[in-house]
Amino acid sequence: MSVRRPLTSARGPLPALVCLLALLLGACAEDPEPKIAAPSESTSASASPSESVSEAAPPADETPEEFIQRWVDTDREMQNTGDTEKLEQITSGCVPCGKTSTQVASFYAAGGFVEWGGMKIDRIEKVTRLVYEVWGTSLPTRYKRSAEAQVERLPGGPTKYRVFLKRGAQGLVLADVAQRPL
Repeated sequence: MSVRRPLTSARGPLPALVCLLALLLGACAEDPEPKIAAPSESTSASASPSESVSEAAPPADETPEEFIQRWVDTDREMQNTGDTEKLEQITSGCVPCGKTSTQVASFYAAGGFVEWGGMKIDRIEKVTRLVYEVWGTSLPTRYKRSAEAQVERLPGGPTKYRVFLKRGAQGLVLADVAQRPL
């Protein structure tokens, strides 16, 4: 039996920043060559940091894979703007996500910033109903915790998450996320 660790405890509080900024580095374990799923419209290209995540409601028939891509894009936007509202709407009840939003908002409130190119999803596999393993590659990050702080950097790299989804009144939401060994 495996124990889920919250994203914020995986490697201290900082990985919560890269969550999805907890998209930190790990060494390849048993599978040195990632298997990449056939590209689909939803996972083939992430939006650039300057593009905004759609304001429109998700389609009623949004698949879990499409939702996961939307979550990744929304997280990237939140990190780069400090605006947590959209991410909080799709991660209601997700404790690690809330901690990440709070931390990023505190950086911006103190005059800091986050510059992150996001995460490219390499592969998504269904584990059980509404539970998925997500392999991705996080782009490098620059951030300042406050106006007076030094710029810090995270190099990015391969990462893996287990995401737990649930159906809400507005469609899928992220209930929990845990960083997993590669």
